[in-house]
Amino acid sequence: VESYLIDSAGNQSENNIVDFTIDKANIFVSIKGKDSNKGSQLHPFKTIERAIEYANNSNRKIINLTEGEFIIRNLLEITDEITIIGGYNLNKWIKGRGETIIAVSKNYSISNPLFIVKSSKITLENISFSNSNLYHPLFTLIDGNIIFNNTNFLHNNKFASGFLELNKSEISLNNSELFFEDLNG
Repeated sequence: VESYLIDSAGNQSENNIVDFTIDKANIFVSIKGKDSNKGSQLHPFKTIERAIEYANNSNRKIINLTEGEFIIRNLLEITDEITIIGGYNLNKWIKGRGETIIAVSKNYSISNPLFIVKSSKITLENISFSNSNLYHPLFTLIDGNIIFNNTNFLHNNKFASGFLELNKSEISLNNSELFFEDLNG
């Protein structure tokens, strides 16, 4: 938006140019962000927890993550249709070459899943998951749907009962892989 003022004598002020983006669908999360921010490109959230809380209570349903590792400290409950897309460059919101990793905090309650999807749908894209500090499956779906696109799973906890717990739910895996670390060593 470009604006200026003209006084009663016809003198024009300097032009004032303001750039802004109206984005009604996307939420942005960066490892360099702050949860007190608005979740915009210029002022992204820091945690996935804050972004999901915001998405569950707003019309913005697409969460974009920068490359880097996001440590989850609290159970993530999905109660609405949400898409989470990783792999964005840290400095520009374009697809980068780095990896987006979602891992569990060492202080996380090991008896909880990472995500609970209840009567809703979640799509996860360009993200890697690790179950290293978890005894419960990463995802529990109750009458829900989950879609994994270009997603990797690292199974590196011999005590974990798996990745998914399904109850009247559907799953779709597209171009996704499961890696097993040597759990005997």
